[in-house]
Amino acid sequence: LVFGGAGESGTSTSGIWHVTCPGGAVSQLWQFGGDPDPAPSGEAVCFAGLSSAGDESGIWVVGVTSPQIYRLQEEGIHPRYSPTGYFISYLLPTGSEGPELRIMTSEGASDQVLADDILSHEWMDNEILICEAVGLFAVDIVKVVDLLSPQVSTVVEGGSQFAVFELGDLIVFQREENARNIGLCVTTSAGGGNKKITQSGAYPQFLTINASPEASHIVFEDDGGIMIASAEGATSINSLGMNP
Repeated sequence: LVFGGAGESGTSTSGIWHVTCPGGAVSQLWQFGGDPDPAPSGEAVCFAGLSSAGDESGIWVVGVTSPQIYRLQEEGIHPRYSPTGYFISYLLPTGSEGPELRIMTSEGASDQVLADDILSHEWMDNEILICEAVGLFAVDIVKVVDLLSPQVSTVVEGGSQFAVFELGDLIVFQREENARNIGLCVTTSAGGGNKKITQSGAYPQFLTINASPEASHIVFEDDGGIMIASAEGATSINSLGMNP
């Protein structure tokens, strides 16, 4: 497990951290930066931030078992490894409505633009990226396919705060109508057939309990705290008894 510290940059509580689960020791990989993502091999972590207090931000990689660190790009945020670890996608703010979605190899080579006006992104598989994009009237969920000749298509109009199921083609997201949250829904990367599973909620994430997407569960924030529901929407919603 890797995570970013919330302290002031350069302090003992900031930077990139690593812990072996369950019950392993917590160690700081680097004192600066945030928004980390581990390589599938577990040997490295990419992140956005600084190499020292005087350096500019960018996309960096740091080793897990060694202190080696190197910069892949001078600018960028929200880096994410592809499932094989061959590519790293990231966002490049441009001053327009939304950043560019870009991709490069894990060595920082062959950097190219995939799409414009992208707010967030996650890999669904080695060929598909699911993204939040600036739509005509609201934030939409789109997919980017064919990385050599990128094609962008809309999956959901009026959807945000999505999460993808790691073991199958399923997406959970917050449905919006007239700028109002009307609950959580699930869909596939093909779009259509959006299935509503809750009447409210935000920041959903999948729990990988079962290899079948439909049998999985989703945790999310709601007024009652941290909640859990079935991805099928057929079972009752239970509170985990914690405030988000």
